[in-house]
Amino acid sequence: MKLHLLVSALHALMRIVMAAALLAMMILTFADVIGRYAFHAPIFGSSEMISFLLAMTLFAGLAAVTGERNHIAITLFESSLGGKAGLIRRWFVHVFCLSALALLAVELFRHGRRMLQDRTATIVLEWELWPVVIAMAAMAAVGFALLLAPRPPRSGSAGGESL
Repeated sequence: MKLHLLVSALHALMRIVMAAALLAMMILTFADVIGRYAFHAPIFGSSEMISFLLAMTLFAGLAAVTGERNHIAITLFESSLGGKAGLIRRWFVHVFCLSALALLAVELFRHGRRMLQDRTATIVLEWELWPVVIAMAAMAAVGFALLLAPRPPRSGSAGGESL
C-alpha cells in the first residue's frame, strides 16, 4: 500500500509540475507579446525562460504520461497480434521504454554534471543550465520508476493490457 501511495504522489507531482510550467509559459508568452506589441517593451530574456519552462513541461509530461501508460500508439496490426505474439510485443515495448528512460536519465545527469563543472550558462540571462538538465534527468528517472512500478487495476477497465 505504501508503494501505491508513493507512485500516486510521484504521478501527481509530475502532473502539477507539468501544469505549473505550462501555465507559467502561457502567462510569460502572453505578457511578452503584449509588452512587445502594445508597449514596444518585450520581457528581457523571455525566450530563454520559455525554453526552460518548455523543458520542464515536456519532461514532467513524459513522466506523467508514462505513469499512466497513455503514450500514443498505432494499433494498425494490433488485431492480428493476439495471444502470445501480443504479449511478447507488449513486453518488448515495455522493456524498450524502460531502457530508453534509463538511458535518458543517466545521460542527462552526466551532461548536467559536466555543465555544472564548466559553469555553462545561457547567453542573455546568464543563468546556469545545469539545474534544468538535472531536473530533466530527475523527471526521466521518475518516469522510469512510474513505468517500473506495478499499477493498480483501472476501475471500469475491461481486461486492458497486463503491463
